[in-house]
Amino acid sequence: MVYTSAARRTLIIYYGTELPTQDRARQLRDATVVLQPYHPLCEFGGFADYFPHALRFVYFNPTAAHPQLVIDPHVKAATLGHDARWNLERLDLRRGAARRFAITQGQLALRIAGVHGLFVDDLDWWDHPAGRRHARSVLGAVTDARACPTVWFVNRGFGFWKRLPGLAAVLLEGLSPYQLDRMDLLESSWAITVLLPALRHARARGADVYSLTYDPAAVGWQPGGVAASAVAALAGEPLLAQPQLDRWPHMLTGGSG
Repeated sequence: MVYTSAARRTLIIYYGTELPTQDRARQLRDATVVLQPYHPLCEFGGFADYFPHALRFVYFNPTAAHPQLVIDPHVKAATLGHDARWNLERLDLRRGAARRFAITQGQLALRIAGVHGLFVDDLDWWDHPAGRRHARSVLGAVTDARACPTVWFVNRGFGFWKRLPGLAAVLLEGLSPYQLDRMDLLESSWAITVLLPALRHARARGADVYSLTYDPAAVGWQPGGVAASAVAALAGEPLLAQPQLDRWPHMLTGGSG
């Protein structure tokens, strides 16, 4: 999945296993690149060699695991069930076995050579008063054994941002000004009381803010409401998600895709 913005920093989130053209990748500047831990540049090295001028993150989902990785019976017993949409086993972070599994996966990702930090996904699953402490314990333990500070790039999970040291960037997936202007009264109240304070705090700390949309109508939208106008001012033009999860942008391949 690739998102790019010509007006600001370039953001690339890539889910495939192909290599980009190295000469083109090395020329990429003012960019953030996210790779899966199974990508060859993560498994066998070379992430920093290919993207020496980019912020380099590895994808980390502390709330779920691929079924093939859940082989320990204690971990299997500490799941909430199968997420058929994404083919993932959802971890019950209230259980010690699930937390230990998630911590191990995060620590392995941070050991990948040339990585600045982790791109954290799906924290929304535990972004409520009864759940945050369990997810926070995972994030804290992930970095305990690392000598240098960890840099975080977090997708949503607004209740975690304020207490997360090293917050470098945040992603507002599905929360472009267009989507915000289409919210009902209750949703708009949530955006004003929860989303905007978290967003302003992140920007005050110097974090990059990206707004992501899956709807082409959101690109070029002129915001009208309070929340939409504030997000537009803080995040700029939203990025339009491309449908291909495993294709590099043409600027890194020389192709047209």
